[in-house]
Amino acid sequence: MTRRTCFPGPREGLWLWYELGVDGHALRQAAFDRSLPVPHAGDLLCRAGEVVTDGGASVAAARDDLRSTLERFGPDALPFYETVYGVLTDGPVEVPPGAGDVTGAEFERVWETARRHRRFMRHLTGPLPEGSLVTGTVTVAPWGPAGRGWWWTSTGPDGPSWTWGSSPGAARTGHRSGP
Repeated sequence: MTRRTCFPGPREGLWLWYELGVDGHALRQAAFDRSLPVPHAGDLLCRAGEVVTDGGASVAAARDDLRSTLERFGPDALPFYETVYGVLTDGPVEVPPGAGDVTGAEFERVWETARRHRRFMRHLTGPLPEGSLVTGTVTVAPWGPAGRGWWWTSTGPDGPSWTWGSSPGAARTGHRSGP
């Protein structure tokens, strides 16, 4: 049977929320730390039962989510996952006496808040050095600052070309020679 619980963490201002499997291992974990900022897209205050989580989420990790990420992308994906969602508790979770059980609805509300916080939080550390270019990274838009529109590139017999505009009739095309 799945158990959902929350309790204060080992340091001041830290609240730990767990969804535990029958073996006591964390299926999902959310942690809120009062010292962390709340991202702009996050909730300013989340009430679940009697507990108020008034800080940013430091963890929003799920065992199944982590497992599928590792299966799909291999072991190199682990530092990326942990940078975005935090480190999931390994091994059985020791629930202190007096820890409160929470309902599924309360846990879901807190879980969604923690995931939103982690997705919109600015990450200053990670597996890539700052300034790294990753495949698919947009460095410059062809329409310049404050411009709007769509664009695409294609490679034809004359080399790469690009098209942009806000509507098909307003599209402009160009050609770049060379590699």
